[in-house]
Amino acid sequence: MVILLFTFVVLQVRSTIAQDAPVIQPFNFPEFSTTGQTAIVTCAVSKGTRPLQFSWLKDGKDIENIPNASVHNGPGFSVLTVGPASKENVGNFTCVARNMHGQNSYTSQFILNEPPVWVNEPQDVRVIENDFLELICTASGHPLPKISWSKVTGDNSGPSTNIGSTSNAQIFSNGSLIINSIKHEDDGTYTCTVSNDIGTALQKTIAIVVSGKNKKVL
Repeated sequence: MVILLFTFVVLQVRSTIAQDAPVIQPFNFPEFSTTGQTAIVTCAVSKGTRPLQFSWLKDGKDIENIPNASVHNGPGFSVLTVGPASKENVGNFTCVARNMHGQNSYTSQFILNEPPVWVNEPQDVRVIENDFLELICTASGHPLPKISWSKVTGDNSGPSTNIGSTSNAQIFSNGSLIINSIKHEDDGTYTCTVSNDIGTALQKTIAIVVSGKNKKVL
């Protein structure tokens, strides 16, 4: 009776093990990947009956046509290498593990940190007093760049003073500086600074010249 019970337990354990579908351990891409670097992630199965089959998807599509991406499979894991990384590699990568009892998948987002790049640089401008003025300063990058404006005080060779939103001037989230009714005291040198802590910050200094009402804008 004891022998029969032991045999039954062993058979039950073997039966349970033999029917394990894959379970993938969570994985993540490096947090601070930049253009040109190589990122490597391992999709490992913590539970599941061999043999296992692995496949990878990017944004729901097979990665065969994804540039600079390669896969190496082992008996219980799959290694994805992305690099040298470019914008085309940004997206959601999914590892799929299959066996005869089922399948499991896990998705990790690949984010590429990029230094700021100019989209619209501000330019020198002449305006008539009391006119509306919009200075556009935009840039791309990841994380999204922060944009600030400053004005050189004194004789345009002194220190800069950061410009904040006032009743007459506003700085919008897209980097635009708007002066609703420009005055002669707004005449001067202004600098737009763009940074996101990746690479080198961008700066562009421009001149605003305010003319009297009877003068033609150039």
